[in-house]
Amino acid sequence: MYLSALLAPVITVSSLLTAVPAHVQADKLTVAADGSGQYRTVQAAIDAVPANSPTQIVIEIKPGTYRGVISIPSSKPNIRLAGLGSDPSKVIIVENHFAGGLKPDGTAYGTSGSATATISGAGFSAHNLTISNDFDEAANTDKPGHQAVALNLASDRAVLTNVRLLGNQDTFLLKDSARAYIKTSYIAGDVDFIFGGGIAVFDRSEIHTEARGGSVTAASTPVDRAYGFLFVQSRFTSSAPAASTSLGRPWRAAGQVVVRDSVLGAHINTTQPWTDMSGNTWQAARFAEYKNTGPGSGVNANRPQLTDPQAAGYTAAKYLAGTDGWNPLQGHAAPTWSDTADGFASLAGGTTGGRGGQTVTVTNQADLVRYAAATEPYVIRVATTIPIIPRGTMIRVASNKTIVGVGTSGQLAYGGFYVTTGMRNVIIRNLTIRDTLMPDDDPDDKVYDYDAIRLDTADHIWIDHNHLTRMNDGLLDSRKDTTYLTVSWNVLSDNNKSFGIGWTANLTAQMTIHHNWIYNSTQRNPSIDNVARAHLYNNYLQNVSAYGNFVRGLTKAVIENSYFDTVHNPYYVEAGELVQRGNRTVNCTWSDGLVTEKGTAFTPSAFYNYTLDPVENVPALLRTQSGPQATIGL
Repeated sequence: MYLSALLAPVITVSSLLTAVPAHVQADKLTVAADGSGQYRTVQAAIDAVPANSPTQIVIEIKPGTYRGVISIPSSKPNIRLAGLGSDPSKVIIVENHFAGGLKPDGTAYGTSGSATATISGAGFSAHNLTISNDFDEAANTDKPGHQAVALNLASDRAVLTNVRLLGNQDTFLLKDSARAYIKTSYIAGDVDFIFGGGIAVFDRSEIHTEARGGSVTAASTPVDRAYGFLFVQSRFTSSAPAASTSLGRPWRAAGQVVVRDSVLGAHINTTQPWTDMSGNTWQAARFAEYKNTGPGSGVNANRPQLTDPQAAGYTAAKYLAGTDGWNPLQGHAAPTWSDTADGFASLAGGTTGGRGGQTVTVTNQADLVRYAAATEPYVIRVATTIPIIPRGTMIRVASNKTIVGVGTSGQLAYGGFYVTTGMRNVIIRNLTIRDTLMPDDDPDDKVYDYDAIRLDTADHIWIDHNHLTRMNDGLLDSRKDTTYLTVSWNVLSDNNKSFGIGWTANLTAQMTIHHNWIYNSTQRNPSIDNVARAHLYNNYLQNVSAYGNFVRGLTKAVIENSYFDTVHNPYYVEAGELVQRGNRTVNCTWSDGLVTEKGTAFTPSAFYNYTLDPVENVPALLRTQSGPQATIGL
């Protein structure tokens, strides 16, 4: 789900065999529940680490479930826990203590004491594992004190990457002494599940509220401390009812939280996203937002917004610098992105969009329509959310255009783009295009034919780094022999139809589809009908109910190193040809009689150069690097 770990000397910890001394100085300790490592429990490996090590000790943990609490005292700095599974769900450290539960001595655990993992050693890091508190609230309604902490972090200069923290109430406690960088991780809970007085940056992570809703944060930032919690380029998700969740409430009066450049789900209360707590008012706390998007975003008197100059003071680097200049962002910087199309869109003269034409910035529908339809080349920068009226209007895009969102600010709400017959050399990039769903439409979307992007008999098209979501018909339709098409690094989500290709009996279209994340979809993921050459690689399909990559008609397709998680019929072919290699299916189901390989198709490398990412890295890569990026379009 997440990106690679920081480079470090490696210590692997498996349950230590009895022949190994109680304290070990090594570059690697290994933990394995089945006895194939040095230690059988994570705590045994921690206990074997010498006190006050000046260098990092890495404890590698083999896949398995490790039930029992772990504790790293302040006398053991610089410990790194590294899961060796293919994703963080393969290594689980779990216990079920809760605040009202009783310890062996008859006293209650209390909130802090309920933690599955208690970390006090400075310089702690964790990668590619899960820390969970699986206390069952529903089965213990007669007992008080349901707070159940997964991670109690008191460590200064802690780094968590590709980690899952799972719980309900009070999942993640950050003590006042904690200073932490949490990157590309997943934190789940319901009530105050990120709380405490520490400093923490949540970067490109998923913050998931469980079904009953509640408050995401309860910051108790000391009044003399400038920074508390920062969420940047993250996703707030939930299955909880709409408007059931607040972004936070102040545990101490001066609690400090900023949520910026993030996507907020519909569970966030748009009218009142901050609430009071124990006599502390949200107005007296230090809560703010900046350039958030999604159905839970908005601007009103109850949602303080940072200005651009103010936002410059609330960055990950500033939160984490402290008095020692700590900068864990080195080595974690966002990638730079080429402005040159790859794949089939790079052939036969390439796809340059409006390059060489005038650059304009638009903030309203009238200007967007005017420049998109112009005969001259333009680079059109979309700098804000533009609501499209009437709903479902598709803005026509003429040849030689680049339409690009400025950072993560560019959005089209309630409309889409149409590149029609004969148009060519168009780039649509770094935009969120969303929300034309109509409640009164029929199941086949015949009444309101509203797409996010529609391409008809066009050529040299590059669709890159967009988020297309909640449209009444398709998210992306490539129709009627549209060719020299590359679709890359997009997010397509929460829709019945994702990506349809075809509407022709000809066999002329050529296209490359790579590094796209498609999730919460039913059909067309994509459906590829009568395409001469379709090359799909490093795509990530998740939670797809009807079918994944469907090779229809006489299409010749190659599917490589793609990751399918909880997909029905991940890939299959009808009459055409399909070569598939290096793909991974997890929790997938298949209908009887499907053909998953047939013929020789074609060799993509005969047409262009490309590099495959390892399939095991695909989920983490796309969760952080697909969709609109803060560094594009500036």
